[in-house]
Amino acid sequence: MMEPTGEMTPEQIGAIEHSVRIGSLLVIDHPEIAELYRDGMSYPGIAESLDVKREYSILSDEVARKSIYHAITGHAGGFSTEPYDGLIQNLDELATLEHEH
Repeated sequence: MMEPTGEMTPEQIGAIEHSVRIGSLLVIDHPEIAELYRDGMSYPGIAESLDVKREYSILSDEVARKSIYHAITGHAGGFSTEPYDGLIQNLDELATLEHEH
């Protein structure tokens, strides 16, 4: 749960940083994620099919799901992490796919 002030806990910040870092690895290790997403597979479905929890020592389903999200969309920087491009860089295509999902 979010604190009433809207501040994140250190655990939440750590989970975000972890998912962003793993997303950057997934861009390199699994470029096929873009096609899986285009073919209609969900973030959790892709995470499960690639067994990212085991391969990247992820403990939570949420971090695994967010890692797939970041691999697809990229990351603009922040949260002590470097920016990187996602596997699907066309914003119109991303919006269409998100709507379809």
